[in-house]
Amino acid sequence: MDNNTLFRELAKHYKFTEKDWWQHRQSGSWILAHSAVLKMSCVPTPEGNTILLPSMTEYNWIKKGEEGVFGREVLVGGTFKLLDPKGKTIRSVVAWGEANPLNVNKNVSYPNIMAVKRMIDRGVLGVLAFNQLNIYSAVEAETFSDPKQKVEKKPEPKVDSGPQVSRGYLEKMDTAARPTRTMPQPQPPKPKAPPAQAEKKTPEVRSSEKATEVQSHKERVLEVLGAERHHVDKLSRNAISNCTGLDNSAVDRALKELMSEGIVVREGIRRGTKYGLAGSSSGPSLTHELFNDLWRDAVGRMTNMGVSYQQIGQYTREVTGHDTAVSAYNAGDLSIDKIEKIFVLGQNWAASRADSVQV
Repeated sequence: MDNNTLFRELAKHYKFTEKDWWQHRQSGSWILAHSAVLKMSCVPTPEGNTILLPSMTEYNWIKKGEEGVFGREVLVGGTFKLLDPKGKTIRSVVAWGEANPLNVNKNVSYPNIMAVKRMIDRGVLGVLAFNQLNIYSAVEAETFSDPKQKVEKKPEPKVDSGPQVSRGYLEKMDTAARPTRTMPQPQPPKPKAPPAQAEKKTPEVRSSEKATEVQSHKERVLEVLGAERHHVDKLSRNAISNCTGLDNSAVDRALKELMSEGIVVREGIRRGTKYGLAGSSSGPSLTHELFNDLWRDAVGRMTNMGVSYQQIGQYTREVTGHDTAVSAYNAGDLSIDKIEKIFVLGQNWAASRADSVQV
């Protein structure tokens, strides 16, 4: 199978639209828009493999607008992983994205966003090894821009003014020989045509269109949560927005309706809030009130057994990867099962200590 046939099969798998891809005329390479790369990052490959993108907290910012060789520069990097259906890493790629006055259009007001877009596009295509198939991202160069979006300027026709006549020659001409000019008769102004009125939509039509749009957004959110379910329990709102291509307000409306229908559940508060399909978690949702009650009870029981606060912090890091239970809860990395595991570690230590004292 040649590269062109292979790419068309991939376009069918990822459901690319006409605006998502095109072929570069000069090189024959296939060019993907940023929206197409985001679709590829959220949809499993034909083999069932998935891509794990770096979170915003994992971005490695080397430069954030400092003066460099090419002027003010932005440079950011991140690690992208290709996971098999069992969650094992197949391939890991470190990708970088940069933005400076030489490779960013003057109309771009946010060079940080352009650098992140380049990092994501390079990381996704790199971890899938698509660069070996002559498939590139549109953010790599302006020459890759979609030719359909460019409007060619037509050359203005040159006006032939005719032969030039000198002023002296006109002065020598006989005024009697000059033709008399007749002034045109004034004409009454023509009545202006009434402006065309746009077709007014009834409230029923607008409500129906809005309901259809929200339903489409709900289906896209569910598709992302279902695709990530086998290796990521829940996703943040920003992650859902990146995968669906929807803005935050559209994602919020879709999530609100899905939660009211009992299809999606929310976990955590503030920046640690995450969303997932109902029934995808290993236990009941850990609310803030439930977290306070369970954690205070576990800490009280462990301290009564002689476990120090330093040891409790050590067990918390082992189970959650965070220094404190509060930070783990806010990040969405603390569940009822993990609180139980921390308590069991403290209980085991207290039991071993009691055995050694008896001996």
